[in-house]
Amino acid sequence: MHFGSEQAALVLPMILLGIGAGLVNPNMMVLAQHSVSDCDQGLAGGLGNFGLNLGAALIAPILISMELNRLTAHFGATPPDESAMLTAAGRHGLALRLGDATVVRLQDALDSALHDIFILALVPAAVLILWLLFVVPGNVQLARLRMEPLGVPRSAMIPLSSPT
Repeated sequence: MHFGSEQAALVLPMILLGIGAGLVNPNMMVLAQHSVSDCDQGLAGGLGNFGLNLGAALIAPILISMELNRLTAHFGATPPDESAMLTAAGRHGLALRLGDATVVRLQDALDSALHDIFILALVPAAVLILWLLFVVPGNVQLARLRMEPLGVPRSAMIPLSSPT
């Protein structure tokens, strides 16, 4: 995609991303809850939600600041109001103030900056996916790894089912 792409070109990737995240996030929460004892499942769920919210709260501003840094680097100077680039009326107002050539340069710089950030975010996303595929244990392994309740020694636990 680039600055001149149609909005419809973004719809299918957004739908696929939403479906993927919607299918993965609940499963990761269940995995977290089932990897601890029954007494600590609420704690695992709360920590999972906290981790998701903290990650979103920290990652979004970091990516935005990096995007603005890349925009400045591609534009060659501190760009004028880049939020005006998001609407046709804003682009028209910038063209009246700064000229058409500057608006085209700003569009190209914004396009390049966004590509840089998506490429930069792709690397940690790929590492996370590989980690989830190859390092996070499956359900059979989780049955053997199940942790005891916090603060309770394993010898004091009452087994829920008899070993077979």
